[in-house]
Amino acid sequence: MQEENNPYATPEAPITLEKSQSVIDGPQGIGGWLILPILGLFVSLFLWAGQVYEVVQVINSETWPALTELNSDSYHYMWQPILLFELVGQILFIPFGLFLCTQVFQKKSRTPKLFILLYIVLCVFVAIDTGMMAILARDIVELEDPSLFSDLIRSIVTLIVWGNYFHQSKRVKNTFVN
Repeated sequence: MQEENNPYATPEAPITLEKSQSVIDGPQGIGGWLILPILGLFVSLFLWAGQVYEVVQVINSETWPALTELNSDSYHYMWQPILLFELVGQILFIPFGLFLCTQVFQKKSRTPKLFILLYIVLCVFVAIDTGMMAILARDIVELEDPSLFSDLIRSIVTLIVWGNYFHQSKRVKNTFVN
């Protein structure tokens, strides 16, 4: 039997298995532009906590009955749902943000999708909040503010820019591999 046709013969040179082809040529690790959304996440955690604190202060003060009781001069039917919506939303963003931080530092492969999910949910949250504030502003002349939609525009731009970045970046694909 010929040795060169024998599939069970010992090879002359050792066979080496190449590393997974999932890593693309390019940068990897937390650096470059990837630092910006990660820093933004950390800043957002503090902002969300601050907003929770502010709404809780309103609820625990004389301001709450002034805004939510029918016989009050400052009453409007939208104050209570707006404040409660903002409170619940901000409270829910905090644990999700903390979870996302753990995923970033563990370099989990689902991290880019979680960032995109966060940006989508934030857009929806801000759109609903802006819609409720627009109803309130329509009825209360002092609240007419041309910057009412600036948060919505900012969240849409954030989703477009960073959503595309997390979807297409070689650094993101090379970093979040676990």
